[in-house]
Amino acid sequence: MNPRPSLRRGLPALLLVLAGVALAADENPSISVRMSPASSFNLQLAGDEVFSASVQLHFGSKQIRGRILGQDTLLKKGARELGGVIGARPARLVVRQEGNTLRAEGTLGRGPVRLRFSPEELHAYTSDCTYELKYVDGRYEGPRSCAGPLAPPVQVALPAEFFQRSAPEQALLLLLALSS
Repeated sequence: MNPRPSLRRGLPALLLVLAGVALAADENPSISVRMSPASSFNLQLAGDEVFSASVQLHFGSKQIRGRILGQDTLLKKGARELGGVIGARPARLVVRQEGNTLRAEGTLGRGPVRLRFSPEELHAYTSDCTYELKYVDGRYEGPRSCAGPLAPPVQVALPAEFFQRSAPEQALLLLLALSS
């Protein structure tokens, strides 16, 4: 038997499958976070829905609702802040723009958070870790310092769709990506 005829029939089907996978990847851009060679994850941005293994949120026009780290979440959206609850804990994030730098401060679920984000750098404090990342080769990368031994460098890549969101939403998404 000659395997070539079945290969010719199967090749177009394989190409269609691969094209479908490529299109699906483009349909759901994600914030990609690599904490170590063995630890990475994506925070998917699918229109009004944002999800990962630990985050499932719907972004409405006036509020954000869903689950963060297994906790029911309801955040009301303002022009410069988010406020509400994550589980039984109050959450408040105040955001301000200083030139091309986005700054945020407040509490989200587990405790205090701070963020300074610009085209050149991403500095954050969340979940008892400090991140000092610089923009290099299309992503932010640099050290993370947490309680305990020195952590490996972190890499964060942001899709174009991330920048279409409001400043409070951008701050929330960055802090969630770094604390997940």
